[in-house]
Amino acid sequence: MILAGAETYDDYKGLSKERFIVDNCKNMYFAGYETTATTLSWTLMLLAASPDWQARVRAKVLETCKDGFLPDANALINMKTLTMVILETLRLYPPATFVIRQGLEDIDFKGIMIPKDMNIQIPIPALQQSLQLWGPDAHRFNPERFANGIVEACKVPQVTCCLASGLEYAPDNTSQWQN
Repeated sequence: MILAGAETYDDYKGLSKERFIVDNCKNMYFAGYETTATTLSWTLMLLAASPDWQARVRAKVLETCKDGFLPDANALINMKTLTMVILETLRLYPPATFVIRQGLEDIDFKGIMIPKDMNIQIPIPALQQSLQLWGPDAHRFNPERFANGIVEACKVPQVTCCLASGLEYAPDNTSQWQN
């Protein structure tokens, strides 16, 4: 994707294509490191505060890793209990506080005119902890809300786009998940 961007992007503001690629890779590495470390810290804190979920995750990990098996990415994604805990952690403590979207054209959104090229800031914590969207326990650690997949966890599935990689990460087809 970065290579394609380097090939098609004409305005480098004085940067060579190679520098453009290196800078983008550095940006992803450092951003990914920080967000992953933050999510891992919150996950461990929430599991420490929730011994029942800690026991469930531990049991699943021990079951998956028996006989010295080291799980690959597919094995980790298919660990339903672990995935539910990570998604709930991301919901409660998102690594980014907002996303920005730019209007591609003039639109009227419920009587509010949003002109083309206007940046719209969307506060992730406000969406992910809304009582109207997530229910009366929106402020509580409850990974069970993701038991039927990411789309079923919230009253408005589009709100879950800020979790992990969005809908692609936790498929709605939970039959792929191991219990």
